[in-house]
Amino acid sequence: FVLHEAWRVFHYFSAPFLWAALLSFAFYPLHRRIASALVRFPVLATFSSTIILFFIAIFPFLWAITALTQQGFALFSKANLYINQLAFGRLDYSAPPVLRWSQDHIWNVPYFREHAADSVLRAFQYVANFTAAQIAWLAKNVFIISFQFILFIISTYILLRDGARFCRILYELTPLARNAKKNFFWETENLFRLFAR
Repeated sequence: FVLHEAWRVFHYFSAPFLWAALLSFAFYPLHRRIASALVRFPVLATFSSTIILFFIAIFPFLWAITALTQQGFALFSKANLYINQLAFGRLDYSAPPVLRWSQDHIWNVPYFREHAADSVLRAFQYVANFTAAQIAWLAKNVFIISFQFILFIISTYILLRDGARFCRILYELTPLARNAKKNFFWETENLFRLFAR
């Protein structure tokens, strides 16, 4: 019971910690190069590594989500406009040539005109509604997402700064024989390197 309740409290923090651990491990060779260049300023080296990690890994992801959302809304509005124009038989001059061809050859069939417009519009509306639901979820949970993002950045900073020390402590606390411990950590490191590539 206690473990279950502890999991319910701490599961919000598990994703930022796991992502921070994974990205810190993947970017640790870059951090070592930066730290060797800034030997006298270890805090600045760690801060620089964290900022570089943000711009290399997280910033493009956020940009892609924003761009996909904007394009989803633009797609729905354009599709709605063209379908309405096709339904009334007056297609705008800015419409793509494929739509002009379809107006002349396909939309003149009465059955298609009655049923296809609704189906196509429903499909685009579903995409727009899904995008709107995701944006609403993000807006509703902006505090939790912001908190997890800050926790991720702080965890990444700490893992880049003290990751080698944490690994040594974990190595010493592992209850295995010396040779088994070396093999286990060597295999784990190779596995993570394989996934990091």
